[in-house]
Amino acid sequence: MKVSETGKFLTKQQIVDTFKKIMNEAIIADPVAISALCEHRVECNDILADHPTIQVYQENPHNPEDIPVVGMIGILNGICEALTGKQIAGEFDENSGLIRFIDREDF
Repeated sequence: MKVSETGKFLTKQQIVDTFKKIMNEAIIADPVAISALCEHRVECNDILADHPTIQVYQENPHNPEDIPVVGMIGILNGICEALTGKQIAGEFDENSGLIRFIDREDF
């Protein structure tokens, strides 16, 4: 588990808050780049699709022609969930697009 500057262990919520803080700083620094990264998905194999914490999207897993896809947030959430049991989510505005990250339970 990550240690803070004071040498103390971070709580699970502090780790989630750190994920959100860094992602929100990235959105402020370059909203176009971060939005594009968060929206981008790449095809992945079934082994990755079956990972217990990484989020992978597949429209119809029973259709062999429907290939699963994964994105940056799916990977980050896989790490975040493994460390804390929690995930983050992007909050979108219909005019502005991605505006910030929040706890997934607040979504």
